[in-house]
Amino acid sequence: MPKAKQTIYLETSVISAYFDFKKQDPIREAITREFWQEVLPFYQMFLGTIALLELDALEKKYKVKVIDFVSGIPELKISPKIEEVVDLYFKYNIFPKVKRPDAVHVAVASVNKIDFLVSWNQEHITRPHRTKIIQDFNLKHKLFVPEITTPEALLLSQREENKEL
Repeated sequence: MPKAKQTIYLETSVISAYFDFKKQDPIREAITREFWQEVLPFYQMFLGTIALLELDALEKKYKVKVIDFVSGIPELKISPKIEEVVDLYFKYNIFPKVKRPDAVHVAVASVNKIDFLVSWNQEHITRPHRTKIIQDFNLKHKLFVPEITTPEALLLSQREENKEL
């Protein structure tokens, strides 16, 4: 029987970086595109409703292209359990309340037991100290702990794995 693909949750910043409409970071755009080509085919991808809501807020001239681009990726909806986890994150100051979307992204990946949460959000998601706080909290509260990483780290890891095979 073939091995099931591991799962990846794509946080909004990964999709935004793929397009980099404002041309703010061409290196990040290039890495994201390589990640999309070299890594994602080996995984089952997911987006959260929160990502779709964030993408829906894009300027109209960008929105159609982006929404069409992600249209085939399964959506993980916000459930009462996810809302409960988000409330816990706020209660214990894991995320500031003004960063609700970030908390929702992590809660969606945790509740749905997604193997990898991939994000470029260094401020509230992927920074090493931040991921440690999230991991410790999830373990303490018996929640699944997704591996939180950047597209670049997963791309480099995939390339190393391919060398070893």
